[in-house]
Amino acid sequence: MGCLLPAEMWGRGEDYLWYSTGGAACFTDLREGMLGEGTLQARYIRGAFDDKPFTLGKYESTRIRAAIAELAANGGAPMGFYVNFRDPMARVEALRYYGFLRAHDAIYHANRSHAEVLLLFPRRRVHRGDLAALEAFRRLGRQLLDHHILFDIQPDDLAPASRHSAYRRVLDPTAGGPALPEDLGGLSRFEAPPTVRVSASRPERGNELDVHFVNYNRREPAQRRSPGSGVADDRPIPIGGVRAVLVLPEGFRANRVHGLSPEVPTAQELPFETKGGRVHFTLPEFLVYQLARIDLEPLRRD
Repeated sequence: MGCLLPAEMWGRGEDYLWYSTGGAACFTDLREGMLGEGTLQARYIRGAFDDKPFTLGKYESTRIRAAIAELAANGGAPMGFYVNFRDPMARVEALRYYGFLRAHDAIYHANRSHAEVLLLFPRRRVHRGDLAALEAFRRLGRQLLDHHILFDIQPDDLAPASRHSAYRRVLDPTAGGPALPEDLGGLSRFEAPPTVRVSASRPERGNELDVHFVNYNRREPAQRRSPGSGVADDRPIPIGGVRAVLVLPEGFRANRVHGLSPEVPTAQELPFETKGGRVHFTLPEFLVYQLARIDLEPLRRD
């Protein structure tokens, strides 16, 4: 119910948030497009809480890899509270994924979101009891996720127009018209199925752009919408051939692109080409979480 608090009270005096998704995000229904994710919630908290630390309580003891990757990709602190450490399979994956984050702490520590679109959360209307506005936000957010748009979320009562210039598009779900604007030219593009979520970040130090890919595709339990009984019921399906055309930050060019994942933690050099201020590359096959690290080099001013 955090969206019902007024702006001056939301997170007041807090330096860390725990947000519960309840039982709505600990299962998948891929036929219905339900990924059992908290991506929109994570981006809302990141934007509303000025990028302070947060976590999501997902009650997830089966898809622990996706739960860890989801928060790592969206500026949160991955939770391990619901991991069954007595299960040897769960212990292996928890150590693998948390070990990966620890080994690459420079990517995650105090990083900032890199986004091209700002999606406004209609908090003013929600406070007036306008549930249609909330549904419009969810629908547009889902479409942006499915189309792999790099976007941030900010409540409309915390998003002054002066900050809009940092984005190529600002979308208000209550403005009417088509749910997803047809003109999304000039944005980065990613060729991936809708079971993949894409985000990007800039590290605290250094010239680098990190692109995060989280794959939710899996072989689901026989019982529909079952949360499963542990990691053995996760069974992610690897994905290959994801292609990226990434708009580079102004004033920089790509000097190197390499991939990392918890399953293949050693950096893999990725072939790439640059054209018109964009870098083109294809990811190697990955299971749940893949990073593409783009080393940036300032353009020479002659």
